[in-house]
Amino acid sequence: MDLEFDFGETPLIQEASLTWALVLRDLGRPTEALNRFDVAWRVSRPWRDGIFGGPIPSWEREVSERAMGGRAETQTAMGDPTAALDSIETLLKFLPNAAKDRSGFLAVLEKGAALAALGRRDDAANLALALMEAAPSVALREIAAKRLIQWGGAGAPAARRLIANTAFATGNWQQAWSEYRALLGMLESPEGEVIWRLAVCTDRLDRPWDAVVLYETVATEHPGLPAAPQAAFRAAQIWNVFASRAGDAGRWEREQLERMLRLLVDRWPNDANAQNALYLVAEGEFERGEFEKAALNFARVPRDARLFVEALCMAGRSYHKLAEARWQIAEKRTIAVETFKQAEKYFREAIEAGLSAAEPRAGVIATSRMLLASVLLHEQDSRPSIAIRELEAVGPQTQPDQERRVGELLVRARIANGEPSKASEVAAGLARRFKSTAGAGRACREAAAACDAAAETGGADAVSLRLAAIARYADSVEIAFSAKSPPSGADAAAVTDHALQLALALNAIADDASIDDIPASIPHPDALSGAVRLARASASCAALPPGWSVDFRLGRALAFSGDLEGARDAFGRVVEDAGLLRNGQFNANAIQGRAWVLASYEEMGFLHLKLAEKAGRGPEFDAAWAVFANIVDKCTAEGGPWWRSKVGALRVLAGRGKAGDFELGRTGLQDLTRNHPDLDGGKFGIGPKVEALKKRLEKQAPEKK
Repeated sequence: MDLEFDFGETPLIQEASLTWALVLRDLGRPTEALNRFDVAWRVSRPWRDGIFGGPIPSWEREVSERAMGGRAETQTAMGDPTAALDSIETLLKFLPNAAKDRSGFLAVLEKGAALAALGRRDDAANLALALMEAAPSVALREIAAKRLIQWGGAGAPAARRLIANTAFATGNWQQAWSEYRALLGMLESPEGEVIWRLAVCTDRLDRPWDAVVLYETVATEHPGLPAAPQAAFRAAQIWNVFASRAGDAGRWEREQLERMLRLLVDRWPNDANAQNALYLVAEGEFERGEFEKAALNFARVPRDARLFVEALCMAGRSYHKLAEARWQIAEKRTIAVETFKQAEKYFREAIEAGLSAAEPRAGVIATSRMLLASVLLHEQDSRPSIAIRELEAVGPQTQPDQERRVGELLVRARIANGEPSKASEVAAGLARRFKSTAGAGRACREAAAACDAAAETGGADAVSLRLAAIARYADSVEIAFSAKSPPSGADAAAVTDHALQLALALNAIADDASIDDIPASIPHPDALSGAVRLARASASCAALPPGWSVDFRLGRALAFSGDLEGARDAFGRVVEDAGLLRNGQFNANAIQGRAWVLASYEEMGFLHLKLAEKAGRGPEFDAAWAVFANIVDKCTAEGGPWWRSKVGALRVLAGRGKAGDFELGRTGLQDLTRNHPDLDGGKFGIGPKVEALKKRLEKQAPEKK
């Protein structure tokens, strides 16, 4: 097909031809695709011939590169790599610096594929290595490396090394581990640097038995490697952990530890890692729970040791553990106070040393600040404002566990500092970030209780505190289930009842208010939403208290929050589970000793009625009538349920609109007021409802002729 166009349509024609070519190639029609690639390339002739002059437009450059790259790729796939080479050479005559942008880089890479297909693997490798060297981005460098690996030849190990080193530098330990293993298989002889990096990846992936073998290989077979002393030390560290965990049975592990320590001290006596030998001794004591010995030995690690900052932090941890144990024994509390002071001293020294260290020590500094905050929050000498300052100095963390721990401590510190609202804000962040972590759930519960207690003082912020309390209570229960540490049924029930009570109070709704009395305006719907969340979460408890119905609470919360259909269904489940209706017949035995069952049935009736009045639904009117008729017929006359259902039934007649409903309603109301002139005597709030119904029926009365 020939295309006729003027130069003003050039971008459109060139882009369309390229797209057409790519589609044809994907459809398995390569010959036709080559024709379209040629059209896309020919459109660039005015620039190649210098007709237009000036710089080549970016769109023209990109489409030309993609067209010739696609053409070369297709030609190689069709078994004509020589033609593919010609295509790329033609492109490079027009755009010598094509490889400086993405589309040109990928096009020139097709030259390597053509060379490899011709058996010129060394030429292909040299081209790919040159492209990797000048790649405009890391992503393109990796693409070139992967293509080089596919082609094989002498350049493949270099490409594999580049991919592995990139993954290593970015902390992608699993990918780096896989690539270094593959690289070792490609090398004529093992390289110490590759084994060292593989050991680090294995260690980071928590495979200590494999890691220790690799570390020992580096230390013993590649002693000239700069990382060799560090490898020996890390191997000794791992053996130390194994020996400590094995306890008395760890004789062989201790022999391996001593072997690596001797190698470290004998072969590299002046290396900073050799100075860390004492750290390993203290680390073993700490693992065995010998905290006093560990503290003393950590404190003896020399300043020029590589792990000096870590040793100061561990000395503080050892004293902290010792202090907490002593605090539990009444007669040791005096000495415990002094031990806490020692812990604080070493944590502060670790922070100071870490800040001035030549190598980055952000992780140790953050850990030291958190542990220092724990000391500052202990009851023996609580200083929450200082703890807050230390925790806020930690800053954003890359390690999620560390970030979570800072948040949990900050909640405690804010509470201790008399700032429950700020504690709630921190806890809310934890709930969003760590939805399945038990510690975050505990922090939310602590913040909720603090806000709850503070609201009892009745200050200006009492409402916001109660809203925060409800939200954090809900967070705590939801997180507990996500973290697979669910609360007891009794606890979940108590929290749900308390939150619902708070939500009703905030919205000026009486505890015993009927659904029929839903206020026209709900000032704090969030409070009811929190109660709904709690009820739904509590429904997952395996054993709720006898006589405690979660669906009854859920129904009330949903109804007052405006979800009438959800509330109706919740109350319906109560009725169904209790067996109140058998084949449509009312089972009076089902309500004996279970007041919530009758209450749920009554509320279900009013929800049917409200839905009917709201949308004019006939079936809902009929369902409401059935409920009210059963209660009036089967329940104690003149009790609260009887009175409310009696008036509810009359409202059905006033609103349903069936033949005879109006007369039945008017007659029923007359009989009710005649037989009960005082109505309910003011016990159940029936008077205003009857008066409203009377006016409604008067308006509906047909005009007299």
